Amino acid sequence: MNTGGFARQATLALARWRDAWRRPGRQARLAPLVLVIATALLTACAPDDLSRSEAQDAMQARMERPGARTVKVLQIHEFQITGCADAAGQAGKVCTVTMDVAFTVDEAPQRDKATQQMRFAYEDGRWVAYPGP
Repeated sequence: MNTGGFARQATLALARWRDAWRRPGRQARLAPLVLVIATALLTACAPDDLSRSEAQDAMQARMERPGARTVKVLQIHEFQITGCADAAGQAGKVCTVTMDVAFTVDEAPQRDKATQQMRFAYEDGRWVAYPGP
């Protein structure tokens, strides 16, 4: 198999592209195209819809994150997510979360039912919960 011809063709193609890129004004015409492609690729990576189970997992991870006190979720008795909308000026979605949860704080049992605004952002392949606006 002759791979020398392919390597030479690839090298010539790269040289032609490099020379075309260096022509005056070429960057100004290609820059918007590069931005559109990059935006499309980044948008394709993040899902648009936040499911109930993804939101519940994000809330549990938020409660159990490392901190001054040790929190362990024992059971989520009720979980509702409503009114989701795009977060204004930030990445992700803002939703109203109602959660009835049994947990321990430093091994002391607790139970709480609360409704609050939360922002959910898609980061590193998973949804992450943050306090709402």
